Amino acid sequence: MHLTLPDDWEMLQYSKNPVQGRCAFADRYQFRFEMNWSDVQSPPDMERLLSDYAASIEEARQPKPSPLQSGAWHGLSMMTENGCCVTGYCRYFSEISQLLEICFIYPSGQPRDGSAEDKILSSVHPVITQADACQPWRAFGLDWCVSPELSLSRCTVSCGLAELSFCSQNFRATQTFSRRGLLYLWLKEPMEQWIKKTIPKDFTVISAKQRQHHGHDICDLLCAPSSFAWTDLLFGKRLLAVSAFLCPQEGRLYAVTDLHRGKKTHPTAPRLSCSCGISVSPGGAQ
Repeated sequence: MHLTLPDDWEMLQYSKNPVQGRCAFADRYQFRFEMNWSDVQSPPDMERLLSDYAASIEEARQPKPSPLQSGAWHGLSMMTENGCCVTGYCRYFSEISQLLEICFIYPSGQPRDGSAEDKILSSVHPVITQADACQPWRAFGLDWCVSPELSLSRCTVSCGLAELSFCSQNFRATQTFSRRGLLYLWLKEPMEQWIKKTIPKDFTVISAKQRQHHGHDICDLLCAPSSFAWTDLLFGKRLLAVSAFLCPQEGRLYAVTDLHRGKKTHPTAPRLSCSCGISVSPGGAQ
């Protein structure tokens, strides 16, 4: 899903489950926004859904909620015991067969801002796979495209590091995207030497190229298994392609890896971009 939120709202909680999950955003004081999604086989009865939710609120001896509507979104507004206004909206997206629930949480004593809610809700829409068979993603300062048959399997976000891995159901294909900062603290050697040290021990670099593109130093590696494995005979030989580059404007190091077996099942290589618009794929720049 794509949505536009205030700049000072950061994503602090997230789910890796594409079928049913939740993301939560907060400002510097409290949680302000929640988004829940779930796959559904057919359009739900929205009137019944909201009626059941309102009944559960009243059963909990909370003040009766007020109905709301913003475009195609239907919702409720209520006040909590500590004086916080909370509004919740639901909408079914037929393009992806998903029900989306969005919740706005206001600080105690702050009135509801209907125009701000309308603006955010109108920005929400599904992100459909592009014509080149890539699924576009933007999060944690990264902008990338991943093969659509891969699912998010690992996410690491910490000071100076954001890294996400996507894996196929049979674990035979993995694509990883990363951005590293604070280079002056840890990058004490040329990028080419450092990126080679990140290659798994059971792989050997068989091709390495260094180049420049609009002031960005780029390193491309192609790696093959360093020893024989029976699984290579059963499922195809493993190949690992890596592209990394330094963005001088940001002072960050970007890297994208593509691990697959035999003939690739996905038609398009993954892509990773920096804020300058420089985009690379394992095996060459775009």
